Amino acid sequence: MTFASTTSSTVLGMPFADKVRVSHDPPLDTDGPVDGARLSAIALAEMEALDRAFARPPERQQSKTVEGRFVTMRNVLRGVLVDGSAIDYQTEVALEIDNGLIVAIRSRMDAGSTAQHRRALAAGNFKRPPG
Repeated sequence: MTFASTTSSTVLGMPFADKVRVSHDPPLDTDGPVDGARLSAIALAEMEALDRAFARPPERQQSKTVEGRFVTMRNVLRGVLVDGSAIDYQTEVALEIDNGLIVAIRSRMDAGSTAQHRRALAAGNFKRPPG
């Protein structure tokens, strides 16, 4: 299964609201309200870049917890990039759901995981969609 094996409107398994509150821990300059269609395009571009980044499919471990309107996904990603270097990092993404739509996303990564995630995106030639 590839990272981008879903439609852009349901990148995280369900559709985005028209506007989605995006935040990162630690904060990024891109935090704030984002148009749902734009966020969908960005998320799909990220997943496609990760598909290109790995020499072979990486090992992925995921756990999910659901508490009311919140779904938290914890991920571990291990693999070898196309340049032969190893990747091993963790992410945590919390989604807030309202009426079946993602209305907020909070992403948490420590500094080491952030650096490895960025390296994987660069290896996959990630380009942020314009807008």
